[in-house]
Amino acid sequence: YKIFSSVFACTALFNKLTFSIRKIKVKEEFMDIQNKTVLILGAWGLVGNAVTRKILTENPKNIIVTSLKKEEAESYALKLSKEFPDLPEGYFIPWWGNIFVREEFKDMDRFDILNDPEKRKILMRDVMEEMTPDVLQASALYKLIEKYQPDIVIDSINSATGIAYQDIY
Repeated sequence: YKIFSSVFACTALFNKLTFSIRKIKVKEEFMDIQNKTVLILGAWGLVGNAVTRKILTENPKNIIVTSLKKEEAESYALKLSKEFPDLPEGYFIPWWGNIFVREEFKDMDRFDILNDPEKRKILMRDVMEEMTPDVLQASALYKLIEKYQPDIVIDSINSATGIAYQDIY
């Protein structure tokens, strides 16, 4: 019951926000999503799922659906492809991994990174020291954006919490 009511509340809130967003004008025109590549971070989750379905009504060129786990991203892209068979093959592009670490660590369990002294040292340096171009360009998020060059990025992850809870000690 609690899960259902939470989902219902999230959906109702999302619909209310979407209605409000539609009223907002950008340079006296509605935001144009048609024929644009959209990257949805956390698309597999409840909020990301709702956002993905809402974005579909705006006819983007394609949608990159992301999740932390490979199985989630691939199964979600496949599910959407079956649910919307009129869209071209490859319309939903799956991507997976941890966007808060460098690309070489994106598919690793956080504990495996922290338990490896060399990887832990790299992670600590990335998180605690200055954000240099090298650190930025090594990040999974940077590589994702660089690869797909999305026109629009929608963050459906609780990124502030994800960053705040990076236990590197």
